[in-house]
Amino acid sequence: MAPPVLRVFASIKGGVGKSTLAVTCARLLAARGRACVVLDMDFTGTSLADGLDLRPSLLDEDLTPRTDQERGVSAWLSAEETALRRARRRDARHDGAGRFLPYLNDLMTRHVPQEEAYPIERFFWRSDDDGVRYLPSSPLRADVEVAADWLLDGEGGYIQHIAWMLDRVQRAVPDLRDVVIDLPPGTVGFSHEVLALASTLDLRRPLPEGYPPWEPSREAWEVHVSLVTSEDRNDYRPALDYVAYRAAALPSLRALFNRGERSLQELRKITKAHFSEAGALGIEDRVRRIPNDPYALARIFRDPARLDLAPTMRDEVERALGIGGVE
Repeated sequence: MAPPVLRVFASIKGGVGKSTLAVTCARLLAARGRACVVLDMDFTGTSLADGLDLRPSLLDEDLTPRTDQERGVSAWLSAEETALRRARRRDARHDGAGRFLPYLNDLMTRHVPQEEAYPIERFFWRSDDDGVRYLPSSPLRADVEVAADWLLDGEGGYIQHIAWMLDRVQRAVPDLRDVVIDLPPGTVGFSHEVLALASTLDLRRPLPEGYPPWEPSREAWEVHVSLVTSEDRNDYRPALDYVAYRAAALPSLRALFNRGERSLQELRKITKAHFSEAGALGIEDRVRRIPNDPYALARIFRDPARLDLAPTMRDEVERALGIGGVE
């Protein structure tokens, strides 16, 4: 069986449609019948749970999951109960706040030996009908402050947590085909750590001791990394520079132009001209383009239940995202 695909969405700056494309990618994959999990790793104060009206699995107050038979009720919280528990978590001290509403943040602070007590599948959130499993981050200030400390431990703990998170997702979803990671804007901090792990997997290099026992020779993950950019010069120029700088370390890295008017041929011509004196030849081959429709994709966060794309546009978007084995 082919390895699952790790699909990472990054950007140089915010406002380029990175999260929109990450969710679009996940929903298109799910529509093809592929088991897909979205990891919302923007721990800087936003959450896909808010934008998509996601709802979590019902947990006991001490975070102990119950079976559906033990509950005797729906396995998922209602929208009203989700909003209530969000407010209770916001108003609580951080210690123990997870008992009100579980986020990816809570799993990031728990170690692997505890996973039987906190099975990851009980932390999944869902939308009503898109077939995607979500692990959203918390937008609440207390959680953001805790998350900021993860990058300061100096021992590579954050990147190690991410690796184990992927391992746990892989084992919790037996038919897993794709994991989509939505990163915060920028290529430093949280984003850099995830991209460093993606590089190791992309190059099929062995992981250090203390990481999941993935065998590089068995291709544990197929990796696709998209650096989303607009056609603004102050966005695409540093984005292209980053692609050129990281080309050797991330063979799958692509510059993904979004919300623009130029054709793919024009964008590749601009890219080639940008590097004409820098010697970064061939970077234009790493350029992809999302067809411009200001409403078709952005509707995801305005009407979260809908992803209505015309067949031609769907084909173009899937091709740009590398879905279905074509680019």
